[in-house]
Amino acid sequence: MPVTLLDPTESDQSMSRLMVELWANFAAYRDPTPPERKATLGEAAGAWPSSRVDPQTGHASFVTLKNGKVEEGRWDTEKLDFWQKAFKEVEY
Repeated sequence: MPVTLLDPTESDQSMSRLMVELWANFAAYRDPTPPERKATLGEAAGAWPSSRVDPQTGHASFVTLKNGKVEEGRWDTEKLDFWQKAFKEVEY
């Protein structure tokens, strides 16, 4: 007997398709948003930004997916310091 856990909305399905496309592009091109796939992704998706730390603020960038768009976000310094300290304390 199949069990349906979720009833995805059109927005959920659209986001799922975008994520699959981004992962497939990353696997094939080493870039989630390569120029040769812009027609498939659409201009609204935007380009995948490089990850970096701003030397003046200490903020690191990250990527979020919102409403079918690739957007760059930034950690604040306190959160970044917390995670850097936490990972230094982890033994591998």
